[in-house]
Amino acid sequence: RSLPKFLSNDSGLFLILLLDPTKVVFYQVELDLEKTFNNVNWKFLQSCLQDFGFPDITTRLIMHCVTSSTYSILWNGNKMPPFKPTHGLRQGDPLSPYLFILCMEKLSIAINNAVQRKAWDPVHIFDNSPRMSHLLFGDDVLLFTKAKNSQIRFITDLFERFSNASGLKINLSKSRAFYSTGTPSAKIDKLTSISGIRSTTSLDKYLGFPILKGR
Repeated sequence: RSLPKFLSNDSGLFLILLLDPTKVVFYQVELDLEKTFNNVNWKFLQSCLQDFGFPDITTRLIMHCVTSSTYSILWNGNKMPPFKPTHGLRQGDPLSPYLFILCMEKLSIAINNAVQRKAWDPVHIFDNSPRMSHLLFGDDVLLFTKAKNSQIRFITDLFERFSNASGLKINLSKSRAFYSTGTPSAKIDKLTSISGIRSTTSLDKYLGFPILKGR
């Protein structure tokens, strides 16, 4: 019935799939990829390296590479004094994508922990399918939970805490929520007020495959 994934050339996408007893609700939450690398919190990155068991010397070497860079601006043909950034990963650095993946893996771990605590209620996407809470590929994340007000509040709070810790921000103004046919407008309005995500009536494709089929 669905392939719950999006493809974007210049932006990471979050999808939140929400189910009530009879309806499917897709939430698309977009990250601005141009700012994604620039916003990574260095302390958060260091904690990721330590939590994933990198040796101290490796962690120090990586953090030295990340934090020792300087930048200069050309102004009217003149090179301005160099300055040091305070956060972010360098665009074009072959190490940056791997470090970013480690940061995003912390989000996956946070979701898994929430499921184990029964704070996150995963769902069956299809009949007899395993219960799913999320899928993660780089900065493309699919989140699955039941369409309850309490669940949406929990997701909103989880993303806010992750954003505050990691520096990675969700662009709600570019985000859209998709609701299946027949979803009551009152339900849509309530979830919209909780999440701040506007609704849409269509979904795109991922890797050439339509997300929804047979509609």
